[in-house]
Amino acid sequence: MTKLSRYEFEKLRHSDLNEAQLEEALKKRGSDYQMLLYHHNIHKNCEATVKEMLEKHDIETKVVTRFDYNEANIDWADVVVTAGGDGTFLLGASRIMDPTKTLIGFNSDPTRSEGYLCLPKKYSNNVSDAIDKLLKVLST
Repeated sequence: MTKLSRYEFEKLRHSDLNEAQLEEALKKRGSDYQMLLYHHNIHKNCEATVKEMLEKHDIETKVVTRFDYNEANIDWADVVVTAGGDGTFLLGASRIMDPTKTLIGFNSDPTRSEGYLCLPKKYSNNVSDAIDKLLKVLST
């Protein structure tokens, strides 16, 4: 399950605006459009890397947003992996009713947040190593 970035939130909130209009509206409000986009891209790159590394190990994946994170998708998954921060991890945990379902969190932007509930920062920067180690633990 992936977080909703602030950029994505603003795009949803202002769905009637094109990109240039959105940038102008955010600037008028005092928001830094370029920074929102920059951090959105960091998050999306982490999300894509996690998906890619799981699929590299022949693990079927499904990326869902908070809006699609429902009982059917949770039941489908053997393991739920979040890409975001502590808030995304807590949202992921709050909807899992099976106490045996594993939840793993990647902090998708460790330059901006600690992600205390997620894997340590070093694994956000080295997703491949994290997944290799997790697969070893989960297979024992």
